[in-house]
Amino acid sequence: MKRFLPIIAVIGIVVVSIACWMPRTINGEKPRRLLKSAAQSGEKYSYVADGTTRILCRGRLVTSEMKVYHLKPNRTRIEYSSEPLKGVVAGEDGVCSWRCDPKMKKTVVAGCVSSAKCDRPMNLLLENHRIDVYKSADVAGRPAMLLVLQSTSGQVRKRLWIDKSTFVVLRSEEYDTAGRVESASSFRRIEYVDSLSPSLFKRPCNSHGRTQRIETATMTEAELSKIVGFTISKPAYVPVGYKPEGYRVYNCPCGCGHKAAYTRFTNGLNSISVFEYRDCTECGCCKGMSESHESCCVNENDQGKEAIVTVHGRTIIVIGDISRDEAERMANSFK
Repeated sequence: MKRFLPIIAVIGIVVVSIACWMPRTINGEKPRRLLKSAAQSGEKYSYVADGTTRILCRGRLVTSEMKVYHLKPNRTRIEYSSEPLKGVVAGEDGVCSWRCDPKMKKTVVAGCVSSAKCDRPMNLLLENHRIDVYKSADVAGRPAMLLVLQSTSGQVRKRLWIDKSTFVVLRSEEYDTAGRVESASSFRRIEYVDSLSPSLFKRPCNSHGRTQRIETATMTEAELSKIVGFTISKPAYVPVGYKPEGYRVYNCPCGCGHKAAYTRFTNGLNSISVFEYRDCTECGCCKGMSESHESCCVNENDQGKEAIVTVHGRTIIVIGDISRDEAERMANSFK
């Protein structure tokens, strides 16, 4: 099959800011405990907030106004109100996560992000990153603390400004391996509420053309090999700190029915996606009919560096927020 574009729906509230740092912990709180409290804050508090977000789109950072509704423990709705994302709505309804784009006439549906949370990614994050806490200026009118996450090599990968009382993330910045901001958001205002209407979090009913469903259920290596029709290849090299998180089916987004094996590796904060598929001769992708179909092609995209190899007559694509050398070394280690 020609190339896949690995569109992995991740709906989360990531956020940014300017702050005054002081190199010491606050009130004797341990950084790891604060990080865990921030990760669990959405289960304890409901709120309405507005602000701005910056995300990578086709290689460049774009900024958009947003309004966020969150109903504890796991329902979220994000409305984008300015170009280039104006009209896009994303959310979690407690069962599925979804993103509706009226301009692209497309809805992407995946398993609920929050329901997939578990202790292992947090433990890996703590194993592979140093966390420091600093004093911060107020954010969205709330006293805040700044958590800085650094890799074992000392590279800053993420900054989180959390509410000093509730530990809700008010702002954050994420950085790529080159030290560039790859996503950032900021709440200007936040109001904690007792409740929100559950109807806010319902996915629009096929109102935006075709629907792409992304499989998020994990399975064993043997189960996935049976579904895709070949034994999944394994890399002899994986970057330090990364471990397999699970095996999934990846369905070609063009709707041709072709399936790829998708393996995800994580260090608790960042991830590496490995797609393996066998070319076919029948679907539109392979005949080149979908060259105008952006979703059927893989290129250097917003998810990180890419490396492609052919092993045993199958194509393997490695994509992750790692260096080009690391991506190629991992790809070339498949046997």
